[in-house]
Parts: sequence; C-alpha cells; structure tokens
Amino acid sequence: MSELQNKAKLQQRGIEDQIEQLLQDENIAGATELLAENAVSAAMEKDFMTAENLRDRLLAVNPNALFEVIRVNAAIEKEKGGAISKHYLSLWHQLYEFLEPDAFSALYHCQRFKNYQADEVIVQQGDLNPTLYFINEGRVGLTYRQGRKEMFIQQMSPGEIIGCGPFFDVSVWTVSLVAMTDVKVQALERQAFLKLLPPYPGLETSLADFCRRSDKVPELLKKMEENRREDMRHPVQLIFVNSLLGTNENSPPQSFKAQLEDISLGGFSLSIRISQKEKIRLLLGRGLISSLPLGIDKVQERSGKIVGVTLYDYMEKKYSVHVRFDQPLSTEELDSILLHGRK
Repeated sequence: MSELQNKAKLQQRGIEDQIEQLLQDENIAGATELLAENAVSAAMEKDFMTAENLRDRLLAVNPNALFEVIRVNAAIEKEKGGAISKHYLSLWHQLYEFLEPDAFSALYHCQRFKNYQADEVIVQQGDLNPTLYFINEGRVGLTYRQGRKEMFIQQMSPGEIIGCGPFFDVSVWTVSLVAMTDVKVQALERQAFLKLLPPYPGLETSLADFCRRSDKVPELLKKMEENRREDMRHPVQLIFVNSLLGTNENSPPQSFKAQLEDISLGGFSLSIRISQKEKIRLLLGRGLISSLPLGIDKVQERSGKIVGVTLYDYMEKKYSVHVRFDQPLSTEELDSILLHGRK
C-alpha cells in the first residue's frame, strides 16, 4: 500500500496529525507507542487491514521497534483466530482440514463478505471476473444463455464454491449466478489472493485442487454440450497471422503467428506459448483480427474477441486461446478453410 494510502488510514483514525507532530519534535518513542496502541486497537475491532497498515507505518517510523511489532502481530493473529466462528468452521470443515490452519485463516481474512437479495444477479455469463464465491447462506442458481433462452443448470447450496474456471484458469464466466433466495457469500478476488502467495507459496495449488474436486460446472456443461454448442467444431491445423488489438485506440496492434487447433462457424481456438500466467488474463476480452486462409494466396480477415485461455501443456507453457467471431463464418468460408487445412 502506498504512503498516501497509509496516511489516509491514519487520518481516518484521527492520529495522522499527532504522528506528524511527534516526528517533527523528534519524539520517535511517542510516535512508536501511538502507532502500536492504535494498531492493537484496530485489531481488536477486527479491522485487520488498518491494523496491518499501522504496523507497517510503525516499522517505517522506527525500524528498531521489534518488540512493538511483535506485540501488534500477536494481537492481529489472536483476533483473526477468534474472528472465525464455530459455525463457519463447521460449514467449511473440509477446506479447513485440507489447508494448513494459518493458510485457512489468511484465506478467510482475504475475502469480502457480500449479501444478495433473491433474484439478484451475482455474476453475468460472459463477465471478466476472476473471483471465487464461497456460499455461506442461501441458494444460488446456475444458468446459461443460449441465443435468447436462459436455461437453468443447477442449484448451489451453502458450503459450495463456484468460479473455479475464471479464477484458476483464464476464461470468462460460462454461466450466470443468480440468488434464488437471500444469499450471503464470501468473495475471493484474484488480485487480493495473489498477495497471499509469497507467504503461502503452496496455497494456490492446494486451493485449486480442492475446488476442482467439487467443481460441478464443467461436468454439467459437458452433459449439455450438444444442446449448448450451436456450432460443431472441426479439428484442423493451420498456421496463420493474427493481430491482437490494443486496450485503447492509441495502442498499436501486436501481430503474431499461431497454430489453429479447431474452428467452427462461430469461432476457433489457437495454440500459443505464454510464459507468465498472470499476463494471460490481460488477453481476456481483447479484440483479435485473424487472416484466415481460404486457399492459395487467399485470406479472409475476421475480427473476434478472446473469451478463454486454457493451459494444456504445463512444461511447454502452451495454452489454447478461444476466440468468438464478431460475425460468424458462412458455410462456404468454413469449408474453404477446412479444405485448405487438409492440403
């Protein structure tokens, strides 16, 4: 967190002016004690972000205040442990047993509590929203949109987690989440989660493993695949040029060659190598113009949007990039591409 944000937190607690005055008077001991006391107080109020910000400011003011920092850390950990109710531990006991206790506690305090009323949309199909939702109370309906039809898939209940694909893989939401009753969830946002990984390096692997064991969405969608997919995919291997459009009008497009893996009237998937996973998320929602080969010295430029990126070769860092056309191909154009791919 920036210095300005830290000062804003202090100002909210009404002590920034006091800290500045003590520092001007070169009263480091007084500033140290004031910061430590307020950090402990914030922890007891369960305002852990403020407590940690105050602790960090304390270290900046007095790097030698190790005793005070230990006291603040002990207060934070004590209050964090007591903040998790027995009901919550009972509801999520399988996750608690699966993770290390300190990792479970850190994960809990990284999440944001959210309430939704019946019939309120939590996530819309097609959203770019890498968030895991932990259902604490109420029932959530999973639906998907096919053309103008909105079709119900499954009901989710307390103790279930939804959002594995968009959170751990790189994809838009393939379903919508709608509150069927009043609902209480905890939302784990990807950016907040990344801050936990340095102190808990194995947390992502463990949490992904746990979530995928109970993730119902891929299996449910697979069962309904024939109804859900409007266009048949055709496997084909061709290498062609693509232009990745910038995030704004002033950003120049980036050209690259990639291998086509399969194609349909509505879109295609490419095979590309990407070294840094978090940069992959920047591809979601980006526009792409592809020069699709229709024959010898003949191409068809087609615009589309990247709707998903899936890892399929961990060692080689190879991903399938899924693209949806802005305008579908004609049957004749698709036949020409497939014919060219067989040559």
